Amino acid sequence: MRRLADKECVLVETLDLNALARQRHGWPFFRDRRIDAYEPLTRRFLND
Repeated sequence: MRRLADKECVLVETLDLNALARQRHGWPFFRDRRIDAYEPLTRRFLND
């Protein structure tokens, strides 16, 4: 973690994609989520 200045800035980091995949696989929120349940959030009106 870095402490950023109290002003707007751009933070660029290099991420270990394999480590991220392992973390997501072990974290139930990402592992067990139902992606299809989020689809209604992409529609403007639910009765479309």
